[in-house]
Amino acid sequence: MPNTGSALPAIAWMVSAVACFSLLDAGIKLLSAHYRPLRVTLLRGGALLP
Repeated sequence: MPNTGSALPAIAWMVSAVACFSLLDAGIKLLSAHYRPLRVTLLRGGALLP
């Protein structure tokens, strides 16, 4: 496979994706302490809509 550029942008995207997933997980855990699971699922799904 030819090297088409630096690996730094790919590393930055991967680190950003892991950070977003961690924030999503922490938010779900915080919300689940106060809301029912169905409501948390609906909030999570609604936040992903454009």
